[in-house]
Amino acid sequence: MVKVTDLRCEYKSNPVGIGERHPRISWKLQSDERAVSQSAYEIEVAEDDQFASLIWSSGTVTSSQSVHVELNEVEAQSCKRYYYRVRVISQAGQESDWSDTAFWEMGIMAGETWVGEWITTPSSLIPEASTQPPLLRRGFQIDSAIKQARIYATALGLYELELNGQR
Repeated sequence: MVKVTDLRCEYKSNPVGIGERHPRISWKLQSDERAVSQSAYEIEVAEDDQFASLIWSSGTVTSSQSVHVELNEVEAQSCKRYYYRVRVISQAGQESDWSDTAFWEMGIMAGETWVGEWITTPSSLIPEASTQPPLLRRGFQIDSAIKQARIYATALGLYELELNGQR
């Protein structure tokens, strides 16, 4: 029996914030037999983890490639999560079950997607001899249960983001 394992997208397991419009995925084969290799694969990409909203299927592709398979037909959109799965056919014609579902989430791909304003501390408020970076805070109240949240922040990597005291 052949099984598809260790799905990766852009070298990572379930990455968040990737910047490739046509991401590359990889997988490994596992088998209880020796010298099993892949002769074909099929990939599905969906908007949900149940694959009810399928947005692309490769169909059966005759290929032994399982590393950096570029999803050229998928035009990924900013800030969106995509789910994918893979199944393979071995050189002996044995078809695997679908792999476990994996995902990737796109980062912000275009400047016009940014919604927000730059914040800074006026230099007149920072003591001249200070070696401490400024602390910028913002309080807010959520009036209903949170299903999911994502924050996009940039400062050329020179910041520490905390929520409720947790990094």
